[in-house]
Amino acid sequence: MSGGRKGLLWGYLAACLLAAAFIAFRLLGGGALDTDIQSLLPAKALKPPIREAMVQAGAAASSRVAMLVSAPTPEQAQLAAADLSKRLKDSGVFVDAAVDGEETARWLFANRNQLRCEPSPADFDAEGAVQASLVQLYSPVAPVSGEMLQRDPFLLTLRLTGCLLPTTGFGAAGEDGAILITGRLTGSAFKLDTQASFTQVVEAWRATHRHDGVTIARAGAAFHAEDGARHARKDISTVGVASTLGIILLLLVVFRRFRALPVTLLVVGAGYLGSLAAVFAVFPTVHMLTFVFGSAFVGVTADYAIYYLSTGPMTRWSDSAERLKMIFRPVTVCMITSAMGFGCLALFGVPIFSQMAVFAVGGLISAWACAFLIVPLFDRAVPEARAERFAGIWTRLEAARGRLSWNAWTLAAFLLVFTAGAAWAITHFSTLDDVRKFQPRSPVLVAEEEAVRKASGIGFSPNFLLSWGPTADAAKAREAAVLAALPPEARGGILAPGRFDPPAAERAATEARIKDSLITPRLPERAALLGIPLAELKPFDAPKAIKLPGWIASLGGESQHLSYLIAPVPESAAPAVIAATKDLTDAAYVSSTGAYSEAFGNYRRKAGFAALAAFVVIGLVLLAIYRRASALSILIAPAMGVAGGVIAASALGTPMSFFSLMGAFVVVGTGADYSILRYEAAIGKRSPLAGLPILITALTAILSMGLLSLSSTYPVRAFGIAVAAGLAISYGLSFIAGYFGGRHVREA
Repeated sequence: MSGGRKGLLWGYLAACLLAAAFIAFRLLGGGALDTDIQSLLPAKALKPPIREAMVQAGAAASSRVAMLVSAPTPEQAQLAAADLSKRLKDSGVFVDAAVDGEETARWLFANRNQLRCEPSPADFDAEGAVQASLVQLYSPVAPVSGEMLQRDPFLLTLRLTGCLLPTTGFGAAGEDGAILITGRLTGSAFKLDTQASFTQVVEAWRATHRHDGVTIARAGAAFHAEDGARHARKDISTVGVASTLGIILLLLVVFRRFRALPVTLLVVGAGYLGSLAAVFAVFPTVHMLTFVFGSAFVGVTADYAIYYLSTGPMTRWSDSAERLKMIFRPVTVCMITSAMGFGCLALFGVPIFSQMAVFAVGGLISAWACAFLIVPLFDRAVPEARAERFAGIWTRLEAARGRLSWNAWTLAAFLLVFTAGAAWAITHFSTLDDVRKFQPRSPVLVAEEEAVRKASGIGFSPNFLLSWGPTADAAKAREAAVLAALPPEARGGILAPGRFDPPAAERAATEARIKDSLITPRLPERAALLGIPLAELKPFDAPKAIKLPGWIASLGGESQHLSYLIAPVPESAAPAVIAATKDLTDAAYVSSTGAYSEAFGNYRRKAGFAALAAFVVIGLVLLAIYRRASALSILIAPAMGVAGGVIAASALGTPMSFFSLMGAFVVVGTGADYSILRYEAAIGKRSPLAGLPILITALTAILSMGLLSLSSTYPVRAFGIAVAAGLAISYGLSFIAGYFGGRHVREA
């Protein structure tokens, strides 16, 4: 090894050690990994404060859960529900609705004279308040005490509870004595660790009571998110095992040496090391699904090891310097164009795909360096007899591959099928942007959620009224104006945070109205009715420094110098809210699923232009390297591969989506490699990789990523179909680049 190569080797090893230390530091420091699925959502497609409000509203709505416990007898149901409540409380991941209820009751009591049920202070109905208090006063189940009557003689706290809080059915509910447990999770329902902790408690409880005839109906996003994540992990694990076994078998059949496996794994590991170091260096947190992408990335980084290993039997293990010289140029060009293709993922503006782009580029560079600096140390010369035997096997495999070459009939048949497929795709083309259809919901959970809704009236609508302004008071004023324009039946079902904490001026106006129209003129009469001396009544006495309940505070925030409020809206009130906000510039009805579906649709369209940009960039790089127009023929096969992915998806009934076009970038970056190697060989650059090595790398890529097309999860399946069909066609048509390269040489 020359002195220059030794210096590069030691430098690379030092960089690997520093990278490993840096990765360990980031992981041990905590906060480096993000498991929140909402981080996958597009960052730029939604204008602030809509995105921030959607994430915040989604977190608040998704954290709510409800469980309906049933048993053969009411007593059994009560005991089982108490056991579940205790387990959930002890776990630390669940807060019972009773806790929030107590905080809300204290807040309403402390602010009872400054809040109202009516749209404006002038609308306050003193007579209605009196009549409502009489109903509560004589109700046998109303929570009324002597102390409360002294400080709240008109029971304004109970009146506010009835009008500001939508009816939810919290508490005991259901037929046959079923018990309803409601509350919220302390962490995001979309975080994998929260899902695991919560569902483990519920499943352990179910295992304990399974033989007692106890059943549970579950409702909430946490259950659906955990079910989806579990199915995705199962799919990925199954595909990962199958692809790994397939790659191992392929390498053993081709190279007939066990050493090929650890050498290939070494390059894959080096690529993973470079990927982690790059992504941790650029991003403060990295989403877990980036590492899922890494499992599919194995087939790409393994190519560099396969290219060098292939030169062994091809040259009967000649000097490593000679072997490196044969492949350095074409493999380096492949690495650059692949990095360009994967790097275009960053054009989407979606955080996780930007992470994937950095992950891929860092891994490609590190794996490429490992293949040229480390692998030659482990794949040295073998005894002459074995070299001849392995070379003979390679020659026979190469001959078998050669028989797969195109002829006029097979090419005509392919073009006929491709044209027919294109016609089918054009007439049956469809798209899918609706996030609700990306993964089927469990029919079991859907049925359980419906049972909870029927028994308790609890719903989990993700839609809301968003009001904003330059100040918090301006946002509250706008929310109040929208609510005032709604009919009473629609307004009553909306949980509006501004009604719990109105602006100071509105508070003062409400308090003056209540004092002048209710307390001052009617307090003596109420004292006589209650039998309490007038001097002992303290209607304006209220505790000081009561904190706004956390769940109410979570329905507001700030974004880019704007304050906003989130008011969850039931489906029944949606038409009225849409009509009331139609022409407003500081309020809007927001459907989270609709907005995100629209965002994914916008990115699907932009991704098409981004894919074209990737072709343009790679084409410019090829022109700069080869300085001949015939080099653009390299792009024909991957372009046909991208089109083939669309056709295959249409034929299999899989709509085009954002994830399909993400797979197209893999085809652009990886599929171009096959044509580059053919082109290099055709123009006389002594590239030995134009035959069997290309087939091996194509098969490893299809095995590692294409098998994702078997997944039951739509995004994973769409990605897999695009990659499998695209890479197969890219490999099959890579001869076109060789043809144009050879013709250029002949004409020269």
